[in-house]
Amino acid sequence: MACYKGLAEKDIHRIALTGDSAGGNLALGLASRIISAAVSANTVLVGVAVFSPVTDLTLSSPSYQTRADADPLFTRSQVAELVRSYLGVADPKNPLASPLHGRLAGMPPVRIHVGDDEVLLDDSRRYVERVVDAGIDAKLDVWMGMPHGFVGSIGRLKAAAQALDSVGVFLAGRLRARLPRKSGQNNRKRGKDAGRAACLASPCSSSPGCPSAPKNGAATMNATRYLPFVGRLFIGLPFMASGLSKVANYAGTIALINSSTLPLPPPLAYGGAIAVEVGCGLLIILGYQTRIVAAIFCLFCLATAVFFHLNFADPNQIFHFIKNMVMTGGLLQVVTYGAGALSIDNRRSKSHGQASGLVSAA
Repeated sequence: MACYKGLAEKDIHRIALTGDSAGGNLALGLASRIISAAVSANTVLVGVAVFSPVTDLTLSSPSYQTRADADPLFTRSQVAELVRSYLGVADPKNPLASPLHGRLAGMPPVRIHVGDDEVLLDDSRRYVERVVDAGIDAKLDVWMGMPHGFVGSIGRLKAAAQALDSVGVFLAGRLRARLPRKSGQNNRKRGKDAGRAACLASPCSSSPGCPSAPKNGAATMNATRYLPFVGRLFIGLPFMASGLSKVANYAGTIALINSSTLPLPPPLAYGGAIAVEVGCGLLIILGYQTRIVAAIFCLFCLATAVFFHLNFADPNQIFHFIKNMVMTGGLLQVVTYGAGALSIDNRRSKSHGQASGLVSAA
């Protein structure tokens, strides 16, 4: 607000607000305060353009669940921790914290861009729905397959360039002064008056979308897109190889089961082990029902450790016991964070939208 008032005092007549992520939250919140407070009679807030804004700190948007597997950067639990640190004991429905719950009547034209793979997707949708219901000129652009901060990958992603170009055209149109040209006014004077416009950019969160480090942001985004698949591959292939080796060595596997304390008939344990290792190994590579499959693997690893590797007098058994614990720890990460972007789970979560790069709503 201080920056806005400072520009108004310097005779800047037209101001627009921009922001990304948490910065989008600040921009929308500031816009609501400006229209409520009538800050300056000579200065007009002409537009707001934001990327992936956080609009509701109650974290009640459905996309925290529907995009949980698709979003490579955020989970609801991570966002909840950030919100707790930010709000303290304050009410998350306070309009200063959650623009969705603020005053919207009288807002200037609003443009919002968001990726379809973001847990914040419905924060944008719900906000635009409320603004439109209030009779405001608003438009939402949803970029298919794009994660949070995708506009930071300018030069690498077409969607980033197209989204920024779109916002640039919008802001240029809103900031262009439409002052009447008086008789005898020269072009130099007119140009000086027309230049009395400003765009306030709210600081973004520490995400790949921050303009301060677009190259690092792009690298991070690409890594978080592909590395979960590589990790699932490294988990699934050894399990499948182990299962297939049991198929090739029936007698040896049955003998091993008989020597254990497993309270199951050896043929049943043999069939179950192959089904889990081969079947679930394939499913985790494909990224289908990944959290459930990873949970099954956790139980399998723990059962194997308890019933086959508890003889700590044998160094080899100690090694295998520790190995199973380490594998369980890694699998619990998959249970928590899901399959990632390159997975069947991610494709199934996109139950709406088009195959094109952009879906617009106004």
